[in-house]
Amino acid sequence: AHRLPIQDTHRHTHSDTHTPPPPPTSTPTPPPPSNPQAHRKLSCLAGAAASNKKALNWPNALELGELFIEKMDRSFDTVSDEMPKQYLGLKTRKKLVHTVGILAKAQWVPVANSANYTGIFSSGADEVLIRFSSAASPPEDGGFPSLIPALSVKVLMGNSSSLNLFAMYSLDGQTSNNFFQHDLSNHMPDLWNGAPLSLTLLKKTFAKASPWPSKLGISPFSRVDKFGNGVVNPNSPYRLVFSPTPSLRNLTIPSTPYTQHAGIYPVGKIYDIYAVTATPYTASPSQVTKIGELILKEPLSASRYGDKSLFFQHTRFEQDIAQHPAYGPFAKREVAGQSKQTTAVHWPDLQ
Repeated sequence: AHRLPIQDTHRHTHSDTHTPPPPPTSTPTPPPPSNPQAHRKLSCLAGAAASNKKALNWPNALELGELFIEKMDRSFDTVSDEMPKQYLGLKTRKKLVHTVGILAKAQWVPVANSANYTGIFSSGADEVLIRFSSAASPPEDGGFPSLIPALSVKVLMGNSSSLNLFAMYSLDGQTSNNFFQHDLSNHMPDLWNGAPLSLTLLKKTFAKASPWPSKLGISPFSRVDKFGNGVVNPNSPYRLVFSPTPSLRNLTIPSTPYTQHAGIYPVGKIYDIYAVTATPYTASPSQVTKIGELILKEPLSASRYGDKSLFFQHTRFEQDIAQHPAYGPFAKREVAGQSKQTTAVHWPDLQ
């Protein structure tokens, strides 16, 4: 009789149930940096910043007294990413204002617009380091001001020195300890009539280095793009406004030292960047042009190197006036109007 072949049930079952291992996954290769030399510079600074994430102590009253006898020209004339030397080069200058900060790598992403601003204002920048700080130590009793927020932006360049800018809300501070409560600008409103003596003395100290102590320049950003290419006819706006996203503006922040809650601020877009024309400012859309976005690429963190050694060179507003002479008379009228006010002056927020 014809017999059917005996099936190997063990082998059959094994072959049916066997699932081949999934192919190995590969991490997408990141695109090459737009400016390799600038990328290496940023990596070096970021590595130093990450080596010790313990914040520096705030200066004591005796140390703060040095602020009023220092030569502020060093803040403008020192071309370096590290704090300048003083006393015949024997001692590194202390960071007496904005001493304690939180920092991270960031990206300046340009957006299409109708303005003809040049350089970084047009190309954006990929190799960026930003630092948030308070101009002075927040009061331990929770009094006013809770924070005097400031943003420092450093764009690393390949064959030239870094570009730096500063933005603040005001010299008198704010009620919240959320860095993103208000818009920030490289032009602070001038001091009002009756401002505290401490602020008046601070203004006089900076006035020794520039007749525009409440305004910092940004025109170097217009002279070169992110690839290091020079600009033939540079053009910069009157000032910038860094306007926080609504979600960041509305964050509730614990009443603890800001170095302890740096991780609350999420990675991603943190600011819309607006260029402002030289007209009386009312936060009207007709006065501003969105030229970019500032993207946080990693969590913010405290840094001993950032507090002690990292330096952001100041730019005199006179450089901006040299590029746009009309900025001078307008700025003079603006300052005169603000200084006549009897209460603190603040720029209105855009959003």
